[in-house]
Amino acid sequence: LASTYLAVGEWDQARRELQGVLQLDENNAMALMNLSRLELITDNPDEVDGWLSRVLEAYPERADVALFAGDMFIRLGRGDQALEVLGAGVAAQPDSPALRLALMRQHYARADYDAVIQLAENLPEAQLAAEPQILEVTALSHAKKSNYSLASATFEKLVRLQPDSARAYLNYADVLVVAGEPGRAEAAFRKALALDPANVVINTEFVEFLARNGDMDAAREVLAAATELNEASAVLIGYQGWIDLLDKQYPAAAEKLAQAQAIQPDSARLVLLARALVYQQKNGAALAVIDSWLQDYPQDQNVLLHKAGLLLAQGEEERALQAYRDVLTFYPEHVPSLNNAAWLSRNVDTEGALALSRQALALRPRDPFVLDTLGNIEMLAGELPAALEHLQLAAQLAPADYQIQLHLAALLLQLDKHQEARTLLETIVAAADSPDYAREAREMLAEL
Repeated sequence: LASTYLAVGEWDQARRELQGVLQLDENNAMALMNLSRLELITDNPDEVDGWLSRVLEAYPERADVALFAGDMFIRLGRGDQALEVLGAGVAAQPDSPALRLALMRQHYARADYDAVIQLAENLPEAQLAAEPQILEVTALSHAKKSNYSLASATFEKLVRLQPDSARAYLNYADVLVVAGEPGRAEAAFRKALALDPANVVINTEFVEFLARNGDMDAAREVLAAATELNEASAVLIGYQGWIDLLDKQYPAAAEKLAQAQAIQPDSARLVLLARALVYQQKNGAALAVIDSWLQDYPQDQNVLLHKAGLLLAQGEEERALQAYRDVLTFYPEHVPSLNNAAWLSRNVDTEGALALSRQALALRPRDPFVLDTLGNIEMLAGELPAALEHLQLAAQLAPADYQIQLHLAALLLQLDKHQEARTLLETIVAAADSPDYAREAREMLAEL
C-alpha cells in the first residue's frame, strides 16, 4: 500500500504505512529509504537526515544503500556528504561498478579529474563490461586535463564495449576534434550518425565540424538528411541559415534564420539573423529585430552587447553609449561595457568617464585595455602622472599591441620625454605588423 500512496502523492497515508512497516521490522531498508525520499519530497530535510542515518547505520556495507544515500545528499545540495558516503561504499564494496561510477561522477562534477582517473586505474574487464560508463567519465576526465591521447584510447575501449552507442561515438568524435585528428573525428561522427540518424545534437555537431573544416557541401548534405527526419526543426533550419551565412549567401541566411526564429525564438540565432541583415546593408532592419527582442527580453546580455557593437560600428557613438549604459543597468560590473562607456563619454563627461574607467580598473587591475582607456582619459583630464603610470603598465602587459604603444609614445612626447618616445616609436616602426601603425609611428618621429 505504501508504494501506491507514494505513486499518487498521498504523503500522509504513505508515511503512516511505512512507519507501520518499521513497527514490524525496524531496520527494513526499503521502508527507511522510502521515508527519507518522502521527507525530501515534502521538504523536511531534518527528517531526511534522520532516516538516512538509520539506514546507513543498519546497512553500512550495502551498495544499494550507499548509492541511495549519495543520491539523496546530492539532491539536498550536500556534495561533501555524498562524496563521503559514496567513498565509504566503494571502500566496503570495491567490486560494485555502479557505486564506483557514482563516486566518479561526483568527483567529475567537482572538477576533481585526478580522483576520477585514479578510481578507474587497474579495474578488471568484468567491471568495465558491467558499467561501461566508467570508461566514458574517465575519458572525459583525461580530455579535461588535455591528455587527448589517453582520452582517445579510453574512448576506443568504450566503443568496443558499446559498439551500438551513438553517444559513445559522439563523445569520441568530440575528443578527436580537440585532439586535432579530423579524419578519425569524421569517422566517429559518421558512426554516431549511422546509429542514430535523427539525433539533432549529433547532426548539428557534425555539421559544425564539417563547416569549420571547409566542407560546406557535406555539411549541407547532412543537414538535408537530418531535416527530412525532423520536419520543422527550428534548430536544423537555423543551422541551414548559419551555413548560408558562412557561405556569404546573406539573403538566404536571413530567410532561414527568420523562419527558425518564428518556430522557436532563440537569442544566439537572433544575433545571427541581425548579422545576416547587416551584411546586406540592412542595418535598420537588424536594429529593428534586436529592439523587438529586447522588448520581450530586456536583460539579454548577448543581444544588448550586439546592439551596442552594431551602433558603434555604424559610428553612432551617442546611441552606442546609451546601449552600453543599458547593459550596465542590468550588469553593473560588466567590464567591457564599463570600458566602452568610459571611452565614448570621455569628451562629453570627462569626470563621469574617469569614474567608469576607474570602476573597470578596480574589477580588472591588470587588463591592458582598461589601463589604456583610463590612461587616455587621464591625459584628456590633464592628470598626466597617473596617465603615464597606467599607460606604461598597459604597454608592459601588451607589448604586441601597437595601438597601446602609440598611446604611450604620444604621452611621452607630451611630457617632453623625447628620447624615450623615439626609442619606442622606432621599435614600433620595425616591429608593427600593421602598416597603419608603422606609418603613424613614422609621422610622430618626423615631428621630433
